[in-house]
Amino acid sequence: MRTTALLLSLLVGAACSSEPIQSGGGSQGGNEPVGGGGELSTGGESAGGSGGALATICNSGLSYSGEGLACLSENCCDAANDCTLDGSNVDGCLDCLIEGGEGCQALGECHNAMCVPSTGLCGTGLEQLYSRPGIDECMEENCCPELQACMGDPDLCMRCLEGGGGVECDDLVACMDSACFTGTADICDSGVTYDDVETSECLGEVCCAEFNACTNGGLDVDACITCFNDEGGPLCDDAIACVEASGCTP
Repeated sequence: MRTTALLLSLLVGAACSSEPIQSGGGSQGGNEPVGGGGELSTGGESAGGSGGALATICNSGLSYSGEGLACLSENCCDAANDCTLDGSNVDGCLDCLIEGGEGCQALGECHNAMCVPSTGLCGTGLEQLYSRPGIDECMEENCCPELQACMGDPDLCMRCLEGGGGVECDDLVACMDSACFTGTADICDSGVTYDDVETSECLGEVCCAEFNACTNGGLDVDACITCFNDEGGPLCDDAIACVEASGCTP
């Protein structure tokens, strides 16, 4: 899962607005920038000398000077109050958000779920997963819950997909297989296909590992095809050798 410190960088940075979250009370200085240009402070007066006290998120003592205040107050009130112990430990909450910890995890998760605009595939922030045209669109139509679950930890998700499966991505792979790779002549999950289904099915039986390796499990089909068109290279030499030895092609 993403660290709470990263959640904080969104919480106090540009994800909700360009303004910082602060704790209520008198200004004490010592601000440190955190992500997105935002900064933390223990001051209740607006930063930069603009004047006026900042409104707090419910009874938490956490102040926010941007438009995200309404979203956080409406959706994350309990989490903010719990993090600061109803305003009695604002500094502890801020330290937790910076360093990571269980006491502020609910606030970070609530912010990400409710107050961060969704971007990328299924709102995961991932701009592209499969290079083959139409596959990412199919995934967004059919497999968003599975992709979102996998992307709870992006690094583990990508390693799982590149490795051909595992606990982190098996649900996504199964969904893609049933929704987006049916009725095609793909060689296993590689995204590479021959014009006739029989040849692709034959190669899928005897050269599955080689083609999946060539396309990184279907994540980079173009590079594999380019290698084939160039008549060889480190990326596709094993797949080419397998095709020549397979007896699947005329």
